[in-house]
Order: sequence, then structure tokens, then C-alpha cells
Amino acid sequence: MDLQYTVGVAQGVPVTFVSVGPNNRDGFGGHLDFANYLLSMSQPPQVVTTSYGYDEDTIDPNMARNLCNAHMQLGTRGVYGTITIISVQSQMSMLFV
Repeated sequence: MDLQYTVGVAQGVPVTFVSVGPNNRDGFGGHLDFANYLLSMSQPPQVVTTSYGYDEDTIDPNMARNLCNAHMQLGTRGVYGTITIISVQSQMSMLFV
């Protein structure tokens, strides 16, 4: 859905779709692996959009903190992004610049 929305709003902009497969190592659906991959790039993309859904009580607080820290680091490198987290208990959207 994020890709469809983004392409609809920013027509003509080059888009790269990245799907994290089942062979991730972070225990968090590959989301931390993906953020760390972006951090390893010499020139990460300028815009990133990510969405995922989990039951809040199944997310390890340390893992959530690590993911937030990785996205904050991306923000310091000039990556603009949105993360939409959907859970049974709540829906939240976080924006990092």
C-alpha cells in the first residue's frame, strides 16, 4: 500500500521496491536488517517508507529501541521516511527527517 500511495503522489519519480525475505537475522521480520543495510550505504536513498504490523505485546522492547535508533540514525544522514506500525492495540505513524 505504501508503494501505491507514494507512486500516486510522486508520479515520475524513480522507485525501487525492496522486499525482505524470510532469511532475515534480526528476529523482527527483517526491518532492523533493512535499516542497517541502509545505514551501510555510502549514499542511502533520500526517502524511505515502511509499514508493518505486529501485536505490541510480542515485540521485544530492546528490539523496538534498536529499530527506532537505526531510523533516527538514518534521519541524521538526511533520509526522510515514514514508518507505519499497525497493531491490534493501536495504530501509530512515526515520521523521521
